[in-house]
Amino acid sequence: MNRILPFDKPHDEIFAGERAEQIPYHRMYGKQYCLPAAVRYSEKEIEQLMYASEIIDSIYLSTLRFAQRYLPDAFLTQQLGVPASLIPAARMEVPGHGVSRQDFILAPGGKIKCIENNTDTPTGIPEASYLARELRKASCWSWTRSSSGRSTT
Repeated sequence: MNRILPFDKPHDEIFAGERAEQIPYHRMYGKQYCLPAAVRYSEKEIEQLMYASEIIDSIYLSTLRFAQRYLPDAFLTQQLGVPASLIPAARMEVPGHGVSRQDFILAPGGKIKCIENNTDTPTGIPEASYLARELRKASCWSWTRSSSGRSTT
């Protein structure tokens, strides 16, 4: 199985019109930002990634709750740079976050490594809900789905 699915169309053709408007950061500092390919995962890998993302999210939430409940104001302001005027808001325990997206590396042998947790950027929403669907619609890959729903080349 070929895991890397390069796009069949050039970047500027894929990211034109509405896609360029919805994902304006497809180029940053004059360079291509969105990757020129997709990666295909097995069902087992998808299950592992889902489990890992739940674990990572629980670690971040536990760390947040610890900081909110037990770190003194002086630590929040002096060590973490939270402005004193925002301390009351920083201590408000809302039910987690709105959107979080983790970036993982799957190493040979099946090891998973989280390299980034994006809970502070709004770009995760269009990436997750818009871009993947749009790339499939644009037929950017030369692969199709079999009758079982599995990807084939």
